[in-house]
Amino acid sequence: AVATVAPPASSPSGPGGVRVESDKTTYRTSYGPPATPDAHQLRVSKPSATLTNVGSGWSIAVKAINANGLEGWDWARVTLK
Repeated sequence: AVATVAPPASSPSGPGGVRVESDKTTYRTSYGPPATPDAHQLRVSKPSATLTNVGSGWSIAVKAINANGLEGWDWARVTLK
């Protein structure tokens, strides 16, 4: 199976009063089967990735990283059906 992951058009905002910057340079992707959902790690420079050999029940999570190496607030996560 193949899964293609892309971030949603809008994402949840962080805590109030925090300035959000749009200097995302890389995306950290974590994916794996139910027993080990973080078994595989991938870092990409575009807001999409194609994962091969994934299956039903697998978890895929994505987090943005800015030019200073600061990671986003939380993971955008999906479970494949």
